[in-house]
Amino acid sequence: MILEIKKPIWDGRKIGVASFRLYPNIDLEIRILYTNKEGESIHPHTYLLNQREALDYPRQVVKGVELVIVPIEELRVKNQIKGSEQ
Repeated sequence: MILEIKKPIWDGRKIGVASFRLYPNIDLEIRILYTNKEGESIHPHTYLLNQREALDYPRQVVKGVELVIVPIEELRVKNQIKGSEQ
């Protein structure tokens, strides 16, 4: 499953992931679509997160949905294979 996030929250260094999207032993692929004024991606990688990893992060309920608040710098980066596109 791939989750596309339009922009980071708060100071731009964290994202909120709905806890119902996370499963044990299955990596959720996360793409952050936000760009700077020049149209360049601020976070060009595809990131990975699973339910077990998410246990270490705080939760916040927004509009009735529990979000896991994760610093972007702590997300795993999906490995890229040479010559392939993500």
